Amino acid sequence: MNIFYTKTSEWELDFFKNDIFNSYSYDVNINFILFDNNTTIENKNYNLNYKNVIACNKVINLNYLESLIIELKPFVIFHLSDEYGKDTNYYDLYNKYDCIKILFYQYNFDNINYKTNSHQIPLGYVTGFLDNNKNNINDNKIHDFSFVGALKSDRLDMLKEFYKKFKRKNIKTGRTNWSDPNQQNVKPSELFDIYNNSIFVPIGRGNISLDCFRLYETIVAGAVPVICGTNEEIELTFKYNNNGLPELIIGENWEEAVSKCEKIYNDMDKINEIITKNNKWWERQISEITTKIKKLL
Repeated sequence: MNIFYTKTSEWELDFFKNDIFNSYSYDVNINFILFDNNTTIENKNYNLNYKNVIACNKVINLNYLESLIIELKPFVIFHLSDEYGKDTNYYDLYNKYDCIKILFYQYNFDNINYKTNSHQIPLGYVTGFLDNNKNNINDNKIHDFSFVGALKSDRLDMLKEFYKKFKRKNIKTGRTNWSDPNQQNVKPSELFDIYNNSIFVPIGRGNISLDCFRLYETIVAGAVPVICGTNEEIELTFKYNNNGLPELIIGENWEEAVSKCEKIYNDMDKINEIITKNNKWWERQISEITTKIKKLL
């Protein structure tokens, strides 16, 4: 199986390699092939002898992508990074070709007509995040809460509310370097350690969506994700083909969310219960993806 991925999808590359396309999960060889708008696919074995997968986003030119689909006849497409829900022309393209049996997509919107073969997936975690991975459940948390990222949307208000109630904090702010994860102020493997040593991680809204990598990094690292939004928005955003939400602490405002955190702060059994449920939720999501792919091999 060939996994064609773009330079701009390298943020998710470890997620693909460690989870979705872990070699132990399949009975076929798995090759990862980097491509961009100028790549010429010359090896005909790609479409004659192998099952092909394309992982891309709107950085890839639509006309070039169509030529690639015609050449490679991919049976699976991963469409990434559509946080604004505006890539409708890409979904229209995928719907034209019967060779594409499954479309996996990030983010979920009510303005996009998802076909029955479309399935929402978690965003995953930054490449390098698990380089120093240890035990997911750490009972000796040294941070009440942690936040690493840019201060945008509602995040300043979020941190102010957490500051009021919790003293042991680890806050590192700065712009996200999407082009190279290792050029972050906080390296991906350091990020895992920060979350792993934290009880709570407030998520905060991204550019527009409640869905962001921080949520899944929190789950994988073994901390409790805290999010602020209406039940309607949360259920739409994290629909996952009706496979269930992760265990979140939810408030309609940050004052309410922090109050809920306070109530379980001294209950380590409850905190570990949430962490364990989220680990199982994560495993179910990955299993759902890999099972759908394996059925087509």
